[in-house]
Amino acid sequence: MQKAIEDMKKQIEDYARYILELEARLEAPDSVNHPAHYTGGEVECIDAIEAALGVDGFVSYCRGNAIKYLWRAGLKWDAKEDLQKAAWYSSRAASTLNRGE
Repeated sequence: MQKAIEDMKKQIEDYARYILELEARLEAPDSVNHPAHYTGGEVECIDAIEAALGVDGFVSYCRGNAIKYLWRAGLKWDAKEDLQKAAWYSSRAASTLNRGE
């Protein structure tokens, strides 16, 4: 019986932690700097891509994404958000190069 109670407590704690994470995502969505669909888990997707590609590959990846968002600004969704994303990728490429110096 004690084991069943401990298991239930753990399930409740896990569920409570899950609810708190969901609430945090709902309170402060940031579709430019930290999109929720890329931040699940312990490592943000952009950081994993940077680690996989290395400095030169990652800077090229960022430049390509900046071009993509500039190209589609106003054609797909929100032009302002697309321009902010292009600026974000440009800034990330620059800061990556600055860290390498």
